[in-house]
Amino acid sequence: MEKDKSTAAEHEGEYRDQPVGLTRRGTFAVIIGTLAAALMSGIRPKAAEAHANQITKGANNDAGATETLLRSGVSGDKATLAIFNEVGGSPGNPPPDGLRVFTSGSGGGAAIQAFGGPGTFSRAPHGGIGVRAIGANTGVIGAVTGTGIPALSGIGVFGTGPLGVMGSSANGTGVRGRGARGVHGLTSNKVDDVGVLAEVEEAGTAFEAKGPVKFSSAGLAIIAAGASTVTVPAPGAAITPNTKILCTLQSPGGVLLNVIRNANNTFTINLTANATAPVTVAWFVIS
Repeated sequence: MEKDKSTAAEHEGEYRDQPVGLTRRGTFAVIIGTLAAALMSGIRPKAAEAHANQITKGANNDAGATETLLRSGVSGDKATLAIFNEVGGSPGNPPPDGLRVFTSGSGGGAAIQAFGGPGTFSRAPHGGIGVRAIGANTGVIGAVTGTGIPALSGIGVFGTGPLGVMGSSANGTGVRGRGARGVHGLTSNKVDDVGVLAEVEEAGTAFEAKGPVKFSSAGLAIIAAGASTVTVPAPGAAITPNTKILCTLQSPGGVLLNVIRNANNTFTINLTANATAPVTVAWFVIS
């Protein structure tokens, strides 16, 4: 016991010299931590240096003349870059776009070039194009969800300009539309406007239809028994001196004489004599 008391007395001064609340083991840990922090500070780059070339949100970022390349190894239903904007619109304040891309200057480069699938990447000339998309199967898919055909509140793909939408193919199909209405061409009320133009440059067929064909400028008229004429209103188009009207009798009871264009935007079908029975006449108006 005397020896134990002596040993405690010998180390009493050492314990008294330690910082308050720290044992010798705690002091050793502090020293090791300080050395480790000093070592890591020499290895780890400063915060300012680490973020000097990062894109800063909410600020203008200038990449200079160097291309910014973003690579990722994501898989599944994900994207290398996903952009969300959940702000809604209000009357007089349209909702913002999720992504806007601009090109300027005289170079005329495409605002967006998109390539999908192996062997599709190309830097072919693309002067003044908004979006240039090349895919192994499909270049662009545009869709509106929750709408019928025709869409009541949205457009899958919209194009405007001297050529709103153009498709070109040397050996295939330039433009193909599939749906309840595959292709819908609409014009204004101008007389010379054309809803759909089918044109042949040198050889081939301007228009080919596979299946039944409907024309609003065609119909049937009935000449009553005992009568020799019937007057038909214009089928949504003006009757002019150059209008072509084709008529064919569909039932017996009379003989077709002629067709007269009238000034009040109608035409009259005449028989050679009064019909002996109701006569059905098929007519087709061509501008």
